[in-house]
Amino acid sequence: MSEIFSSTPFILLLVLGSYLAGCKLYRKKHIALFHPLLVAMVLIIALLSLLDIDYDTFCAGSSFISFLLGPSVVALGYALYEQIEQIRGKEIPVLTAVFAGGIVGIVSVIAICRIMGVDETITSSLQPKSVTIPIAISLSEHSNGIPSLTAVIVFGCGLLGGIVVISCALLLFRPASAISNFAHVNGIVQYILHEIP
Repeated sequence: MSEIFSSTPFILLLVLGSYLAGCKLYRKKHIALFHPLLVAMVLIIALLSLLDIDYDTFCAGSSFISFLLGPSVVALGYALYEQIEQIRGKEIPVLTAVFAGGIVGIVSVIAICRIMGVDETITSSLQPKSVTIPIAISLSEHSNGIPSLTAVIVFGCGLLGGIVVISCALLLFRPASAISNFAHVNGIVQYILHEIP
């Protein structure tokens, strides 16, 4: 029976099923804390513990999903490209916001880590927290960071960002059409495109 639980098809089904359950719960309740990724993460951790599946087995079984992280960056780029007409004429504000946000993100991590006396390896792992996971892992590897820690931090920041963006948008801007399922990326992009004159 444990061979079934540690098989690749079962683990892929576990991940996909957990995510779909999270999507269904989120659509039903519309509460930001029921973000599908957060629900999936909690379900997966609970099921891995309950079924006694170790982390290495889970990683091996879900390696196909990890592989898909790279192409997903291209897919997000294409989604942004489809909005190119709305971006035209707003290049300077968008690029300024992205550049300033990147600099503030990196400098604040370094400053906070130095103030708290955090090890240089951990600091290097936290610096690329505001980019996509594949890029962050590569940056972490090249700066002597811990790639697995970087991946968790980037995921957490993205998830938190998605939850905060949805909550703030619902509080500040009542039209729900401004928020999409791509809350972290598309929600911010849509806000920038519609609110910058």
